[in-house]
Amino acid sequence: MWPIAKKLNYSEHLDQIQPITLIDYLRKIFIKLFTQKSTKSLLKYDILAILAFANNVALLFTSTILPIQQLQHIQEDTRLNNKELWIILQDMFKAYNTVHLFFLKQVLECIKLFIAIINLLINFFTKRTN
Repeated sequence: MWPIAKKLNYSEHLDQIQPITLIDYLRKIFIKLFTQKSTKSLLKYDILAILAFANNVALLFTSTILPIQQLQHIQEDTRLNNKELWIILQDMFKAYNTVHLFFLKQVLECIKLFIAIINLLINFFTKRTN
């Protein structure tokens, strides 16, 4: 745990710090390298083409602009034609902190990632602590 000062003029009082925990640097380096390599492969071989329609921020060069525009068009159509519209929103706060490893493993198997890599990733995130 590292104490980070909340103000520039820190007078060593506990109420003036924000404690944070950092993952160890080896884990961080590994994840960064894995993410860079896997992103290149996912883009090059269009591996997520089947899943891409549902997740528009998963890879580089993807955006949420199109789904937002589509929603705006649907809203405009319902307003102009006096139709009823129901919208359900999902709160994605901390979405990546709550990924279930069972489902992650299934998705990785679905995209045919090598089992050794899948096991490495699952073990990497199993029972992790700061």
